[in-house]
Parts: sequence; structure tokens; C-alpha cells
Amino acid sequence: MITGTFTMKKIITNSLFFFLVLIVSSKSSVAQQSRYAIGINAGTFIYVGDLSPWRTGSWKTPGFVLGFTGHRNFSSKLAARLDLNFGKLRGDEAKYGPEYRQYRAFAFNSNVTEVVLGAEWSPLGNMRKFAPYLFGGVGYAGMKITRDYSRFNEAYFVGEPSLKEALAKDAASASSKGIAIFPLGLGLQFRLGDRWSLHGEAAHRFTTSDQIDGFSQSGNPDQKDSYTKYSIGVRLALGDGNDPYACPPMRY
Repeated sequence: MITGTFTMKKIITNSLFFFLVLIVSSKSSVAQQSRYAIGINAGTFIYVGDLSPWRTGSWKTPGFVLGFTGHRNFSSKLAARLDLNFGKLRGDEAKYGPEYRQYRAFAFNSNVTEVVLGAEWSPLGNMRKFAPYLFGGVGYAGMKITRDYSRFNEAYFVGEPSLKEALAKDAASASSKGIAIFPLGLGLQFRLGDRWSLHGEAAHRFTTSDQIDGFSQSGNPDQKDSYTKYSIGVRLALGDGNDPYACPPMRY
């Protein structure tokens, strides 16, 4: 997790500058297929856990996310990718039924900084106009979690002393500073030209933690928390204009 003077604002500013330098310094010639590509995307993080009754997550509390990607193509179908994401996760069970959720009213928010190393597979190849792809990997998510139980209605739960005890345990426990994540997702590429392409992606982050929302014992300790990233972005192919996958020229 990045702490100290390296605030999220500074990280985003420095990352944007880095990507702009790469774009400006890239050669202007057209590449049929490049070994390297960089990208930028924006979208939302959707929390999935104890504070949401929906399996697809808490769509009533989306959190913004800004992402940067780097790609190394090994072929038109297989690539390695490095993702750097900065965003927010939110949850508020008072926005949902049944009634007890409005009275328990647990909520949280968290800054999230992700680094993910993964692989990307395009079964039809990425040189098509439209190209679906799958991707997955392993990463680390640094978090700064703020739990909120200030609206908890003790009178409503007077007959459930075990809930109060569980909440006291959660309140006394330290929130997770960071967790391992295992993203798995799918995307669709639309080529805008030889260098630029538009990408839509959805990737679920599986975890081994029940502390993303700051509540465990007072929620469902048997269910792990997770979250999903939905985004739209662009990529820029870098290179010298040669197709690295083409057959070498015949020499006489």
C-alpha cells in the first residue's frame, strides 16, 4: 500500500505524466501489430459482500475508478498485462431491504490502490475490428477502510445481544490495510485504427478476506467479500511500424 506523502492525487498526476511522455515519444509510423501497448480507462468499482443483498453487488453505491495498463504482446492472441488502478469502494446496507438492514445500517468507504499482473487471451486474435478476450491474474489492493455503524439502532436489536457483541469485536479489530486479489474478467475490443482501440471490460476481484467492508463477525463471517471493476478505455499501440509476427523477408 502506498502511504506517506505519496497521496492518490500525486500518484494519478505522476502516472498521467508518464503515459503522456510515452505517447509523445512513440514513433508516428503505423503499426500493423505492435509488441507493446499502453492504455487508460475509467469506470466503477462495485462492492460485493455482507452489506448488499444482491449477488451482483451494491449497485446503489458505485465508486469511481481510474486505471492505467501496459501490455506486452507475445502473439495476436496472447499478451501479458500490468494494471494500475486508483478508486473507491462503497457500501451502505440501509439502501436495501429487508427492514433489518435499515435499522442495522452498516456502511463503509475505502480508497483502493491496485497493482495487478496478468495475462490476456484473444481467442479470435486482436487484429479484428471486434475482438472479445479473457483476462486474469493476481494482484495486491492497498486499502484505507472507514467503517460506519453510527446509525445502528440498538433498540431494534435489543433481543439480539450476540449481534452487539459481534459488532464490538469488529469495532475493536483493525481494518485490512491491503489484500491479495485474483481478478478474472472479459473484455471487448473495437479497433479505431492501426494504433488506437476502444475497450470495454468487466473483471471480478476474488479475495480471501471478509474485511473489505470493515465488518465480519457482525455480518456473515462465512462469506468472503469481493468486488468488480467495470470500465471503458482506450489503448495505444507502440512500435516501429513493423509486424513482429510476420515471417522474415527472403534475402538473396
